[in-house]
Amino acid sequence: MDSAFKDCFLTPSARPDPEEAGPIPTAVFNGLPLPESPAPAAARFGLLCGGFPPRIDGIGDYTWRLSRELAQQGCPVQVLTSEARLEAGDALPRSLDATAAGLESAGITVTRCFDPDRPATLRSLADHLAPDLDWLVVQYNPFGFGPRGFNPWLIEALTAIRRRSRTCIAVMFHETYVPAWPWKFTVMRLWQWPQFLALTRLAHAIFVSSERWIGQVHACTPRAVCIHLPVGSNLPCCPFSKAEARQRLGIDPETKVLGAFGSGHVSKLSRLVRVAAEAVQRRFPDTILLSVGKGGRTLRAECPELNLRDEGPLPPEEAALRIRAMDVMLGPFADGLSTRRGSAITALQHGVPVCSTVTRWTDGLLVDPPWAGIKLCAPNQPHVYAQNALDLIAQPPSAEEIRQRHDAVFGWPNVTARLLAFLDPQVKRSTDYTDYTD
Repeated sequence: MDSAFKDCFLTPSARPDPEEAGPIPTAVFNGLPLPESPAPAAARFGLLCGGFPPRIDGIGDYTWRLSRELAQQGCPVQVLTSEARLEAGDALPRSLDATAAGLESAGITVTRCFDPDRPATLRSLADHLAPDLDWLVVQYNPFGFGPRGFNPWLIEALTAIRRRSRTCIAVMFHETYVPAWPWKFTVMRLWQWPQFLALTRLAHAIFVSSERWIGQVHACTPRAVCIHLPVGSNLPCCPFSKAEARQRLGIDPETKVLGAFGSGHVSKLSRLVRVAAEAVQRRFPDTILLSVGKGGRTLRAECPELNLRDEGPLPPEEAALRIRAMDVMLGPFADGLSTRRGSAITALQHGVPVCSTVTRWTDGLLVDPPWAGIKLCAPNQPHVYAQNALDLIAQPPSAEEIRQRHDAVFGWPNVTARLLAFLDPQVKRSTDYTDYTD
């Protein structure tokens, strides 16, 4: 195990004192203008992720979308990911551009070089890097690289790359580490936190999917420049109108369609979905709850009396068709809506308003200025949540206005342009904000 990681693990308090580190640079948020000097169009990128199509994996789909956008902007891309050992239900059919042949024709190379069930296989990561990569961008969720998020070999491999090559390392934190409770999380935090600490000190550039993670980064590495980079939608935009989508799905134009998208994870408050759906159904008896993804079983158990249409996991184009047919997306989260919630962002992409929740972890750009297509309330206000859903059904906001706001903040061209703007190889090789490991 690399000494840098062992030092972090054994002495988690041995980090620079904030008073000695100097002022913390202001975090850069998506709503601000882009820097004037983006990275050269020919910059060569490696993208490291735990899963990748055809496996069903949210961060893998994100990486696929990002790789395509980078390639379209003239950047050669190598995706480094896990071996494609798939079991029943782990994969879905994909369009041609998600196949190996389609990716290669777009200028994207996929290298499957490790097994997350045997995380020590990541030790050889450096051997699989394409020569002369400018940046290796790690798409980080601890659970993507090892069982229970344990993978010190990832830190070892990145340290070796950092010390022995001119490839710069960037980390995009989709997740950081588990909270301190319940007790299972307390145990996993023993290794996830020091891994996170080591990554913040290894990275030449740090991106976060939500403002929530910025404080965690600065608590570990006070001088780090942390860039807020909201995620884009993982689905293609459906080419059909709402009426055409409903016709293809056999849904009457007058039916009220509430939507749910994604998994049945406990962080998605199915109780609020039930309360809102029941309120809308009382007003509009022909209402249906259209579920896309793996969350249908949870909703069926929570909402046995509702008219639930459970479509299950679907290929991206089919999932997008059903999103387009919805009137309102019900997306209540225990920790509040944030810019890392791809299900809500996909709804906005299709001009569908979102009924969600707000907490202290909700990103500011989703609240101020207000979005016409988003209604929020606290997670402990079920009656307010139900009324918000009714308001969005009775007085739907402009779908075009929702789409335009989405494109400005979450559209893949803008997300990728912001990433490129801050990954200038010349600047990062001469200015190192987080060099605490050498």
